[in-house]
Amino acid sequence: MYKIIYICKVRSGIDINNQNTRQPHLAPDNCGTHLGQTLNHMKRYLIIGLFGLITWPLTAEICDLHTSKTPIDSVIQIDEVPITRYLLKELRYPFATQVNNLVGIYIGAIRVAPTGELISISTIHPIDKSTALNFNETITKAWRKHTVHVSGLRDTTDFLISVKLMLSKGFTDDPLPYHVDTDMAPADLCETAILVGFNSDGTAEIIDDQELLEQSNTNFKAKKYTRCIKSLSELIRRNPYNPSLYVMRAKSYELLGETENACADYDYLRCFLNYTLHKQTPCQ
Repeated sequence: MYKIIYICKVRSGIDINNQNTRQPHLAPDNCGTHLGQTLNHMKRYLIIGLFGLITWPLTAEICDLHTSKTPIDSVIQIDEVPITRYLLKELRYPFATQVNNLVGIYIGAIRVAPTGELISISTIHPIDKSTALNFNETITKAWRKHTVHVSGLRDTTDFLISVKLMLSKGFTDDPLPYHVDTDMAPADLCETAILVGFNSDGTAEIIDDQELLEQSNTNFKAKKYTRCIKSLSELIRRNPYNPSLYVMRAKSYELLGETENACADYDYLRCFLNYTLHKQTPCQ
């Protein structure tokens, strides 16, 4: 099954202001600047290809990560080019994810030793199984089939990498918008690419953020916590940086007696978003 993907510059890739170049231009501080340019100003790159799946990567123990604010491109090179250029070329928007109209922010982590050994690949924030598998396959391929050079690491380090997936109704249409609190993202997160896919029959559609938020609040007040979790989970898939969404979902899980799920959200708040919890939780 074929898919069409646009790859665009975010924190670490293509010079969006250079309309004459057709090759990625690496910014000097690849992970140090913020998202903030709209897709209307982005240079688009078309990739058509097949997608194959491998194994399902394990979710990381989020409180055991040892991250670094050092830009990943200054540490890891694939075939003598920064790793983000490799990711811009190789990452895909899985077909199964597109046909299910799934959008959002995928966050993965790679753990690398000072020797250059790839110790693990894990998922911090999933969209679905296919996106995690694609990330796993892309990173694995880099170490297995390419020359990897790692420099400047004194200790084993986890690097956080995010990929934003968006949908469009057609090839010439703008992507369907959704809100992301990028300014709340961890400082050690490298935002690598935006992938835009579309369904050839023009059926791509997502529920509006505000509608999902209203559903969440209404169902929480009505003590319909399962429904509340469903709409919150869609918002969180798109916006993994807003702590308020996780607090409400964790509380909903608590009220349903789903302590394990509640604790997973509280761990994400404490360890990934560095959010201070002002209440006792069932995990402590």
